Amino acid sequence: MEESVEYYLEKGRAEKAAWNYYEAREAFTKAIEIDPTNAQAYYERARAGGMGEGIEYYEKALELDPNIGDAYWGIAEDYLRKGYPYEHIIPVMMKHVSVNPNDPDVYRHRAIVYIWHKRYHHAIDDLSIAIAMDLQGNDNDYRERGLCYSWVWKYEEAIKDVSQAIKMNPENPLSYDIRGESYAKLHKFDLALQDLTSAIKIYEKIVEDMDDIVDAYTIITVESLIRCYAQRGMCYTEICSYQEANDDFNTAIYLGEYYEIISIYIGLCYHKLGEHHKAIKLLDEAIYDRCRYDGCLSSDAFQFRGDSYEAIGELGKRDQDYHTAKFIAHLEKNATENVFKQKYDRSTGTIIFNDAA
Repeated sequence: MEESVEYYLEKGRAEKAAWNYYEAREAFTKAIEIDPTNAQAYYERARAGGMGEGIEYYEKALELDPNIGDAYWGIAEDYLRKGYPYEHIIPVMMKHVSVNPNDPDVYRHRAIVYIWHKRYHHAIDDLSIAIAMDLQGNDNDYRERGLCYSWVWKYEEAIKDVSQAIKMNPENPLSYDIRGESYAKLHKFDLALQDLTSAIKIYEKIVEDMDDIVDAYTIITVESLIRCYAQRGMCYTEICSYQEANDDFNTAIYLGEYYEIISIYIGLCYHKLGEHHKAIKLLDEAIYDRCRYDGCLSSDAFQFRGDSYEAIGELGKRDQDYHTAKFIAHLEKNATENVFKQKYDRSTGTIIFNDAA
């Protein structure tokens, strides 16, 4: 068979499908060498990865064909991984939408950017467009929109969306996780317990099937499991089932220690078990770790630490944390207009806010 551009494109796709990315990149590079004006070859080469190479190939593909595939989304993804600011990424996403405004995927992609930068109301708008356009239905759209609703404290809307997601796909634990937490926020603790128990069972099965392979996906799954145990423990506390609550808090702590995970929810568990100094130490580490990662926090971290400070009589620090929690809560509820990055001063235990909107 003649070694043409199409031959190498097909070869590269086959290698990529078999997870042979090095061989795929070689094949796509050969296609480019045969025809340096072939936009598809540059696009495929970009999609095959390579450290720091994606943007260069995507831009060349777009230069040759402004309407090719998801090249704009590929550039935006690369920008996200490299930590580029919102103002740098969103113009790329606007072009992505303008090239193919009738494709629901472009709105899903832009919603990811909005979520990453905590513009949750904008994400809700884009996910609503995707839902309206995709007549076959997509459970992930409802789940993601429900999650966004929960982040802006619209719990009834969150419950409605994730209930639809559960009807479409009852095996995804995140749906029960979101709905359970939303029920808890509305003080519907019996319903919350049912959903959090369902989420725990599915998360535990996923972890069990991983056979002690500890990778990024394992850690994310275990973090979700820890959160569910802590949340379920809180619900048990609210209905005065203290033994069940303590069992859940201890299980969350065990998982955190076993997988060496720092979580605000483990800090909460220590507080609920009366180990307030441990709670404060761990919450301090979790706050610092989160600020170092992406500069963003939830109000819960400071609320939990404030509760522990109150328990040991350090009322000045309690008031400081409660004030910070209240302020962050205001930002959470108004995420579109007020997006802040936060720097944590460990010496004073305070947050420095810098407007990044």
